[in-house]
Amino acid sequence: MRTRSTRAAALFTAACLTIAGAVSALTTTQDLDDGITADQLAQLLAGPGVTVANVTYTGDPLSAGTFTEDTGIFSFASGVVLSSGWVDDLIGPNTDDGLSRTTTGGSDADLEALAGVPTNDAAVLEFDFTPDADTIFISYVFASEEYNEFTNSSFNDVFAFFVNGTNCAVTSTGDPVSINTINGGNPFGTDATNPDLYINNDPDDPAATIDIQPDGMTVTLVCNAAVNAGVANTMKLAIADGSDSALDSWVLLSAGGITTTPPENCTDGIDNDGDGLIDGEDPDCKVTEPDPTTIEATKYYDANANGVNDAGDLPIADWPIFIDGADDLVVATTGADGKVATEVEPGDYTVSEGLASGWMNVSPASVDVTAVAEENVSVAFGNLCLGAGGGKTKGFWQNKNGEAAFGGIAGALGLLTALPLEDADANAFDPASYAQYRNWLRSAHAKTPSYMLSAQLSAMALNVASGMVDGDALVYAPAAPSANPFGYISVNGLMNDASISLVSGADDLALSDALDQANNNSTFDQVGPSACPTPTFG
Repeated sequence: MRTRSTRAAALFTAACLTIAGAVSALTTTQDLDDGITADQLAQLLAGPGVTVANVTYTGDPLSAGTFTEDTGIFSFASGVVLSSGWVDDLIGPNTDDGLSRTTTGGSDADLEALAGVPTNDAAVLEFDFTPDADTIFISYVFASEEYNEFTNSSFNDVFAFFVNGTNCAVTSTGDPVSINTINGGNPFGTDATNPDLYINNDPDDPAATIDIQPDGMTVTLVCNAAVNAGVANTMKLAIADGSDSALDSWVLLSAGGITTTPPENCTDGIDNDGDGLIDGEDPDCKVTEPDPTTIEATKYYDANANGVNDAGDLPIADWPIFIDGADDLVVATTGADGKVATEVEPGDYTVSEGLASGWMNVSPASVDVTAVAEENVSVAFGNLCLGAGGGKTKGFWQNKNGEAAFGGIAGALGLLTALPLEDADANAFDPASYAQYRNWLRSAHAKTPSYMLSAQLSAMALNVASGMVDGDALVYAPAAPSANPFGYISVNGLMNDASISLVSGADDLALSDALDQANNNSTFDQVGPSACPTPTFG
């Protein structure tokens, strides 16, 4: 049984490797338990000149899968990963100096014959492949938690790429690649083997600087093997814990990395593929820059006052957006499309919109969000403004202009008698003439709540019947029982709520006030930003 030893803190730099800029986490991993199949893994590995068939996998479904990373941790951005532990544990940061998982994988006789030790937790992907040439190349990286404590010890996890039964994952001297044949020494920096092929990530020697879990890994290596062109050959990719089940290892193979075309190694200073470009000069070695971490705010005119940025809602430009993080405050302004995207560091933020006089919010004016690395978080702020909608006050319906308009409404008296109107004594009021209605309207007062509510309701009913007001127009009336969560209701809906209030005896003066404001032309939802005042911010 292994125990973790104290590491000596020594500085070591792999001679042929430079890591530039910040490196961040693998963006995704997916194991066989997540829906991907072994056949898909093998197909992903097949590069130019190679076809695969008859795929099998033996081992724990959590020990095989795919990875994608986009920051240059490896010289290839995606591919297949096999592990003596779990695929998902590859993702950094390095938070455990001795991560171990016990899997359902068993032993593997071929690996035991190669290493000379018992094996456990094996993950084995096998398939037939047909190449179009007599040599294949395999690009890969080996990484392990056994670095650096068990370098130069009898405890070595084992992996191999058996091509027609022969392992091609070997060093230049023919030794199988392992922590004993590629390392930075133990103690770190002393008695190293092939240190130019090793990248240290041990948190104690002196620190884990690469955003992956393993304590160390090789540079990208390429093995080649003689094969039989045009016919089926066999491939067995295998990894297992050696001697015990402690401390996990991973082998990563490049997508399209089994090929008959020599790949650019990207780390050996040699033009491997014959295109005249070496390592980082070769576009084959380029990986995409990490996606930015962004917060995107959208400012829109919410014409239907539903709090949703619907198709057709107009954008609002030149509106300030405030992004308040733990360390700083960013002020951005929306563009012509109503949007503004700001790159931020991952973390928690409060995103707020500027508040302008004469404008109404139809969504929270401030939202708390968490920005996740290399992802975009979107927030939206809906606004509208209030104004005229054709309403005429109850005073209008008492004067000569109102009398003329009343005369132009077919069935005006029938309309009024159909409403549950009440007089000053809270008795039903059914006008028989315009004069009777006018006198009733002039005397309306709030001392009898039902009287004032009736007067305002009748005025709005005439506004709609005359065509001056659209009954489907929205008004701001948060006191109305049927108003939406943002306080908006159609004129017809407001009149219906008022009628219900009168019939029930509630006689809600707040509804009377809402009708009064609409009759006074001050609470109608305007059609778009052009109908609103120029926003000014304090």
